[in-house]
Amino acid sequence: MAYSQFTLARVIQDFNLTLVEGGDFLSIPETNITPSPYLAEFINRNLQLAIALNTEKARSELVICPLLLAVKEALQN
Repeated sequence: MAYSQFTLARVIQDFNLTLVEGGDFLSIPETNITPSPYLAEFINRNLQLAIALNTEKARSELVICPLLLAVKEALQN
């Protein structure tokens, strides 16, 4: 099944999950993080390609994954 066909209701049903709403799951203080020069350059070089390819895979590989890795790195310090 394509990712675009998933819905929250379907995932809850298929995996027999219980949805818990509310609460503070992430107690990370709000902080501005300056991107590393590497991340800024990577995004600058690849953002237009990710937009032009217009697929979830392109966005994941060229935009989302590098951002998540940068956040992970920033939170480990």
